[in-house]
Amino acid sequence: MRKELQSLSLNKVFELNNFTYYYPRHSKPALSQLNLEVHKGDFLLLVGPSGSGKSTLARALCGLVPDFYGGSVSGDIFYQGIPMHKWTKSQLARQIGIVFQEPDNQLLFKNVERDIAFGLENLGLPNSYMQRRVAEMMDFLNLNNLRKRNINTLSGGEKQKIVLAGVLAMNPQVLILDEPTSQLDPVAARDFLKLVKDLNDEYAITIILIEQRLDQSFPLTERVVVLEAGEIIFQGGCKEQLRWAAEKNNPLIPVIPAIFTGFTHEKLPLTVKEGRKLLSEFVPEFRFNLVPGEDGDSKLNKSSPDEGKSGKPVVEIKRLSFTYPQGAPALRDINLKIWPGECTAVIGANGAGKSTLLEIIAGLLPGYGGYVRVGDYSGKELKAEKINHLLAYLPQNLDNFFLTDTVSQDIALNSQIAASDAEFWLEKFNLQEVREDDPHKLSTGEKHRVGMAAILASNPDLILLDEPTTGIDAEQKKEIGELVLTLCEQNKSVLLVTHDIDFASEYAGRLVFMHSGAILADGSVQEVMAGNTFYTSQAARLFAEIEPGIINQTRAIEYLRSHFSRHNSRVVGQEKGLDY
Repeated sequence: MRKELQSLSLNKVFELNNFTYYYPRHSKPALSQLNLEVHKGDFLLLVGPSGSGKSTLARALCGLVPDFYGGSVSGDIFYQGIPMHKWTKSQLARQIGIVFQEPDNQLLFKNVERDIAFGLENLGLPNSYMQRRVAEMMDFLNLNNLRKRNINTLSGGEKQKIVLAGVLAMNPQVLILDEPTSQLDPVAARDFLKLVKDLNDEYAITIILIEQRLDQSFPLTERVVVLEAGEIIFQGGCKEQLRWAAEKNNPLIPVIPAIFTGFTHEKLPLTVKEGRKLLSEFVPEFRFNLVPGEDGDSKLNKSSPDEGKSGKPVVEIKRLSFTYPQGAPALRDINLKIWPGECTAVIGANGAGKSTLLEIIAGLLPGYGGYVRVGDYSGKELKAEKINHLLAYLPQNLDNFFLTDTVSQDIALNSQIAASDAEFWLEKFNLQEVREDDPHKLSTGEKHRVGMAAILASNPDLILLDEPTTGIDAEQKKEIGELVLTLCEQNKSVLLVTHDIDFASEYAGRLVFMHSGAILADGSVQEVMAGNTFYTSQAARLFAEIEPGIINQTRAIEYLRSHFSRHNSRVVGQEKGLDY
């Protein structure tokens, strides 16, 4: 019996017993009474609302809390059966690797190979060993084509792979990833998460993944832990979590199963393939058929994005081009108009030129070619200091965005109605509990909510948002989306860059698809998605061969209700033991 218990203990990577943590000068715990076990070879998905304590738990598991961040702890946290505080920093660095949300914060050098070797250098390892480890990581992650590239010229996905290579070079037993795909386009995110899954399957590396991209991460994981207000409110298998979330009406559920929650709780699908199978089971006569030669794109009426518009556009761009110093062209022959009262989403791969386009409209990048007008300003008049009364711009990276020491002060700084207006936006974005906190020290999701509150407090007519849903949970995305719709009803214009195609499908009326600095498609969300394969929403993929007009969760649920209500009522009744 003693040997069995010892073997079970050795199989535990982490064990938390009533672990509680307070950040300095905080009266409310960031983590409260956590009890959790992680075993060797686990693939654990950690989810929860923005500010629920996910990143704090990641920091605790790699020894950064409380040593680096300060504060106080109670309870116990063990790694490999040994109290965390008894491990040295170099021992933990060898054993536990962590990849944060923003790769730029973990890249220190301009040279790719030097960045990968940096962790090994800190451990004082021999040169020959470091060269071998770096070469192995570059081969494994297919990074040899980046060997001589300057870090600053890499895309977000490439940077994140460089960070991962540097972590894997140290041969860790555990890999903790804190929203590693938050800045990646859908294709790059899928590839990155597939790589992480391979590390777990083929090399038995224990994975702890924090993600808001539930659709891509749920099918990979074995166990889900849900955090809320620093407490664990659920832990169990993936399918168990889906049933629990459906029964509790919890928003932490991927789009595909969320579409079916009103119709069944027992057979919730995770993938498009499973969803289509379930649809055919619901209604035996249901078939996915298309007339030969017909596709979804042909079923939609094509129209110009400017058709039916009258008056003067807020933004007018003609033949815009831009090249960064000593770099490749970032924008090529861009023609675009943004009209009052519309929400336009710009999608495309990392490096497509989306953020550059926003910065030029915001008056932050001079030296472009072509014609750009914002309001009544164009040419040399188009400068940030001249047009800041007209528009507000929320960048993707918020490190240098905040100007004061507290959340409430930063929002009030942008408010023209002083304290009362700042209070309104604090409440609107559920920021009351962090009102006196330093915005620079908040989680990524909290930072974006503060940033949104700050720019909207200035009451702009044109709102430019670069990845506004980064680190934001499903419930808060819905609140931001509804706010965007309200702003458009007030005849304000919203232009947002996003990798969140499902968010765009719900709240944007128009979609602009960019690639390599050029606009390849510009039209209604339905039109553009019908012509895409990868840059589409989950609902659009599910219904692509049924009804291409269904491009979001809301429409998908309406469709199911109208077509399968009688059958689904019978299914739900059978699951509950009722006889219809």
